[in-house]
Amino acid sequence: MEVLDSCAGLIASAPALCAFLDHYWLSGEPRKGERQHCFFFGSLPGTTALVRQHPAGWNAAVLMNARRPYDFERDNQALLEAVDAALADAR
Repeated sequence: MEVLDSCAGLIASAPALCAFLDHYWLSGEPRKGERQHCFFFGSLPGTTALVRQHPAGWNAAVLMNARRPYDFERDNQALLEAVDAALADAR
């Protein structure tokens, strides 16, 4: 059963995800200098992930080992807003 370890999921570190985002859009298409507003949430019970490509040119990946069972959609929106705010202040 080791082959089903990620069960069709992606296993990567946050730095590896950002390196991917430097070269590809979330769709898998190569980036060619243009900038877009893209983000994607992924989660399973007990995990949450966010990858973000911002039009200002920065990328972010957040991986967490928690997910609330009933409020995760609201938590996802709050996470996206917090990442945008933190990185806007850092630039």
